[in-house]
Formats: sequence, C-alpha cells, structure tokens
Amino acid sequence: MKKGIFVFVAIFVLLLSTSASAIEWVQADEKMIYWDPVTTYANGDPVEDGATVTYVCYLKADGASDVERIDIGETAETQFLTNVGTEGKWIVGVATKRTINEDVILSSITWSNSTDTTAVPNPFGILFLRAFAAPSGLRDTPEPN
Repeated sequence: MKKGIFVFVAIFVLLLSTSASAIEWVQADEKMIYWDPVTTYANGDPVEDGATVTYVCYLKADGASDVERIDIGETAETQFLTNVGTEGKWIVGVATKRTINEDVILSSITWSNSTDTTAVPNPFGILFLRAFAAPSGLRDTPEPN
C-alpha cells in the first residue's frame, strides 16, 4: 500500500514538473518579445541612476547549443521585434551588455525555453513555417476543358 502511494506521488510530481516547463510554440515569422528592466548588477548592487543598460538579443534553433546562437540585435528598450528568416523552431535569448570605454562585458543569456520560472514565467519558442497559398478558383462544378 505504501509503495503504491509513493509511486502515485512520484508520478504526480513528475507530471507536474513536466507540465510546468512545457514550452508554448508561437507560430510567426516575427514576434515582439518583452522583459523586465535590469536594475541590479550580478552581485545584487543597484545600477546607478543614469547608467545605460543595453540588451543583446539572440536566436538559436531548438536543440542547438548556446554557442550556435545568432546575434539579432541590440536595444536599450525592454522589448525587441525578432525576425525569423528560416523555417524551423527557434528559441529567443536576451543578455545584458555593459560597455565601459572599449571594454564590454555580457551577462549570461536568458533563453525563452528556460525552466527558471522567475526568469521565464511562460516558456515559449517561435515556430516559423511558410504556408502554402490559399486555393483559388473555388466552384461547385469541375473545371471546364
């Protein structure tokens, strides 16, 4: 009896964790993404007033490693329009960039399929498939010869 309850609880916990990290695929060739402004340094210290936080946006194919990422642009805003030019499943990433004179330091990348629910409350990806054109010449009789 105890073994049966343990197995049930283990399966329930596994299903709960799997559903919590399920990714939502948004079908689009471009997608506006948004994030919260970064207000602290990695060590927790607050960013000084007037400091400019720049964000670097990336794409990578679903299943690809971080080193296979594509840099798609930078912004000082907390939103970015991603444009996907190649069919497939894509994961979006954002990092912060700090530049002092010519020195640059990047944060780690937050990917849209992250299981960290604080960083990504609703994991998502972009599914880009080109659709065939809609049929034309719709009628209720065969095409005349």
